[in-house]
Amino acid sequence: DAYGVDEVNGLRSLLLWTVTFTLFFEGLGAMLLWTRYAQAGLLSSGRSLYFAAFHSVSAFCNAGFSLHADSLISFRNDPVYLASICFLVVCGGLGFLVLYNLVTIKFWRRNLKTRGRITLHTRIVLFTTLLLVLIGALLFGSHEWSGTLDGLPLRDKLMNAFFHSVTTRTAGFNSVPMGAISELSRFTTTLLMFVGGSPGSSAGGIKTTTLVVLVMTIIAMCKNRRETVVFSRTLPNSVVREAIVIFLLAIFLILTAYGILLLTEFRQTPGDASKLFFETVSAFATVGLSIDHTHTLSDAGRCVIIVCMFVGRLGPLAVALLIGNRDEMQRIRYPQEEVVVG
Repeated sequence: DAYGVDEVNGLRSLLLWTVTFTLFFEGLGAMLLWTRYAQAGLLSSGRSLYFAAFHSVSAFCNAGFSLHADSLISFRNDPVYLASICFLVVCGGLGFLVLYNLVTIKFWRRNLKTRGRITLHTRIVLFTTLLLVLIGALLFGSHEWSGTLDGLPLRDKLMNAFFHSVTTRTAGFNSVPMGAISELSRFTTTLLMFVGGSPGSSAGGIKTTTLVVLVMTIIAMCKNRRETVVFSRTLPNSVVREAIVIFLLAIFLILTAYGILLLTEFRQTPGDASKLFFETVSAFATVGLSIDHTHTLSDAGRCVIIVCMFVGRLGPLAVALLIGNRDEMQRIRYPQEEVVVG
């Protein structure tokens, strides 16, 4: 259900489209990155192709693994390489349902029935992704203009700020030393990591659609409206409940894991509470970014991080399926009574 089986006419169709999209984008990305490795001339032809394919797969799958010791810091002056990685990360984080919707619309047809339409899900994902990337790039660029971006030409400063905003959406690459970013940049990065990508994608986090549903529900309540409306469409109450539960469970998991890390690690490295929180959110959202702190964790702390990564990857999806797929008849209805909240 979360991957949009019904929207793609069944599981078989979804699998075929998923494999097609994956091979297309990863193949295209490998070709683009290969030209950059070949132009640099630092590797042999075969090894350049291997490095290009590896990083293309890693970027599209939002894995963030790099064969370079400094992640992608050595490419901070190569806007084409960074732009290629950004393209793969964004496409991998949109979700296969969004990609399917976009490629199956016949824009050249005048008949609206045969042309198809951009669904509400696709509009929410595209709008939120663009907004978060632009806001993240603006904030990181302003915070690090005289920090980790200092000394770079204007073009490279803008590109690296944009790259950081994209990669924090659970991709995990970095073109600047993460241990050197400011506390304010850590905070904004943590927020972006928490949101993550979109449903049905390789990204983690609570997902962009969950964020939009929560925000629009708050706006509806402030306006004393009973229904949550997005882009002139009313959302079912079941979707609103799922978004609230996913958000609350994510907060509960992060706070619980962070509290355990404070118990197991804070005596060894006092004063690193913000780093521990960053590591916790990064693990939950399956981002992989670190403030040079993961290697200092104890065995107990690493176990906490492992559990966070596992539950963070499966948790929101499992909760959505658990809540959304149940169709139980409630045979007993209890009387209503008001409770004061707030």
